[in-house]
This record gives sequence, C-alpha cells and structure tokens, in this order.
Amino acid sequence: MVEKIHWDRKQMDLFEFFQSTDISNLKHCPSIYKFYEFLSTKAKPLVEKLTNMKFSNLTATCSMYTRGDYLLVHDDLLSNRRIAFVYYISPWESAKEWSEEMGGALEIFETDDNDLPQFPVVRKITPKDNQFVFFKVGRKSFHQVGEVTCTDYPRITINGWFYGDDDHPENPLDKLTSDFSISIKKPIKNCSLEIVNKNFLSASAKQEIQSQIEDNSEIKLGNFFSEEFIRKVFKELREVKSWKTCSNRKNL
Repeated sequence: MVEKIHWDRKQMDLFEFFQSTDISNLKHCPSIYKFYEFLSTKAKPLVEKLTNMKFSNLTATCSMYTRGDYLLVHDDLLSNRRIAFVYYISPWESAKEWSEEMGGALEIFETDDNDLPQFPVVRKITPKDNQFVFFKVGRKSFHQVGEVTCTDYPRITINGWFYGDDDHPENPLDKLTSDFSISIKKPIKNCSLEIVNKNFLSASAKQEIQSQIEDNSEIKLGNFFSEEFIRKVFKELREVKSWKTCSNRKNL
C-alpha cells in the first residue's frame, strides 16, 4: 500500500508528515478505495446515529508519520467540520505492538475558561492496528499528534472529517477578550493593502487562497510584498549604520 500511494511532504512550524490525496481518488489502490466506500456507506450512518448528527459529506486522506514527524496542538474547527476521525493501519501484522515510548500518540487537551488548551495533555491514545477513533469538532476539541520516535516503521492512518450542511455554529473567538494598553495616536490607513502584491487582493485570488488553505492547511505565496515596498525596505536596511555582531565571528 505504501508504495502505491503518492506521498506529498507537508512541512511547516505546525506539522511535519507525509499525506496522500483524498482517498476518493485512489481507485488504483483497491483496499484504500474500499475503505472510502466503507466510510461513506457504513461508518457515516453509524456515527450519525451515535452522535445524533446529520452529515452531508466526508473527506479523508492517508497520513504517514516517520521518525521526527509531529502535528502540534489545534482544534480542527474549520468551516462545517462536525466529526474528526482517525483509522490506524500501523503497526501492521507481525510487527510488534506500538508503545507509548515510540511517540505518535493522539494527545487530548483540556481547556481553560477562555476555551484555550491547557498543558499537559490529559489523555494519550497510542496507535493500534485496526483502531477507529472519532471525536466532535468544536471550540474545545484541542489535540495533537506527538512526535514519532520509532525508527522501525511509520505511523500510518486514514484520517478526515464528516461535514454538516452549514458553517460551524461555534466561533472559538467569541469568548476571547483583549486589553490593549498601547494605543496608536496616528491611524494607519490601509497599511497592509499598500505593501501586499496587488495580485493577491482580487476576489478570485482570495477565494483560491482560501480554498487551498482549507484543502491543504498550508499555502506558499511567492512575491507576497509589492516591489515598491521591498525596495523601500532594502533601502532602509542599507542605510543602517549601527549593525552589531550578535555572536562569535567563527559562528556566522
């Protein structure tokens, strides 16, 4: 199975792992595609019954975490996601049972009065072959995947979401309050719009960016700042006269 799937490397400050395309596209992998049909025809109605929810559709991908890979704390609260699920494929038959010391556990957090995650984690679910885990997505559904330390084989899962018809009714920012002790005397007028490349400001570009973030949870925007802004920044940097070395020269 691993050899038949095209794996894309997902890497940023929040996560590092390999991911496939949506498994609905993996018809060349019969066992994986059959699992997609199982999710659609069997798992979806069962979870609807257990949760008393109604789902409109689902998405799922294969994820592979090798040594050093991780996924930091987040809540999955995006658009109309209702239930997150994880199906564990590894360790496979004949491999030794996955232990907590090997990392890769699904780690669950409690939240404070502002619905923000509290450390340390309160529960760890260690990978186990043929294990299906699901939970409600909401403002308190903070979780992460611990760093994988196993060198013998990877952590492989099929994971995704069941979706509702409407956008999520919960807004995680509703209860947050801010106390700004510093005020700006002179208003900054359209500062961000002036420095951003105009190619990213059109309605179609914004929609495309939003779609890619929702699909891939990441995006790379080349030439993000306008050329005029970059020239000004470089000019000011060249005019700085008081640069100081912050480490030994041999380490530069």
